[in-house]
Amino acid sequence: MFKLIVFTSVLSAALFANDCTYLYGKRGDSLDSANKAIACYEAMTTDSKLLESKKLNQISYLKFFVATYFEDDSLQNLRDAYNTAKDSIEQYSRIFDSTAARNLEVIEKQEVALSYYLYGTAVSKYVDLKGKWEAIKRMSEIKNSMTTILKMKEAQTFHFGAYRTLAIFNLKVPSIAGGDLNKSKLFFERLMKESKNELGISSYPVGHYYYAEYLYRVSKKDEACSELFLLKNLSDKDIENFFPTLIFETKKDRADAAKKIEKYNC
Repeated sequence: MFKLIVFTSVLSAALFANDCTYLYGKRGDSLDSANKAIACYEAMTTDSKLLESKKLNQISYLKFFVATYFEDDSLQNLRDAYNTAKDSIEQYSRIFDSTAARNLEVIEKQEVALSYYLYGTAVSKYVDLKGKWEAIKRMSEIKNSMTTILKMKEAQTFHFGAYRTLAIFNLKVPSIAGGDLNKSKLFFERLMKESKNELGISSYPVGHYYYAEYLYRVSKKDEACSELFLLKNLSDKDIENFFPTLIFETKKDRADAAKKIEKYNC
């Protein structure tokens, strides 16, 4: 159905043991490195709902990461990813209970919003691999995950990830199944307005890749190419200075932008 966006989150050593934090940072080195990070978090004991939620979110993302970048038993890892994110949400309330989530303490609400983001992206990737019948059954879960984040008034969650995901959802999904190019445009515009840094680039650069797809789709090739060049022209130093928690992902996105530039004949 559509290619997934991915993300990372970095938690301080004060919250988690230094070895798990270190292994998390090395997740892109190899499948073995990623699996060691997963095992480290799975072995960790916590003494509060908040720390348990944070731990589960790390495991969920790492499972998603393995399925996305190493394609190791992808369907099972994605099932693990969204079920773990659901467990994190249900530390506090039933899934999709946005009223209960809004009444949490600020730091708890932020973590639950991240759990919804993880859940929605893992389900999206899962149905992408399973095919259209699975998509038809579970499309509402993807949309509800992101709209719940917005109802919680946590739009800033992972660089305005709900805007980004809903923009992609409405771009990629056929209109008969709920997609809407006008809604895609609105969500992309919100994303770009609220997430840009001092470089004039979204704080999660892959957003430009998908915005370019939207622009090309509506026959704005020159603007689409401009978005792709913003991503392609990021230097290693730019990435290290401005996107230090997204180095692995952003370098991959940069390479994908270069390929798309050739495809669009920019």
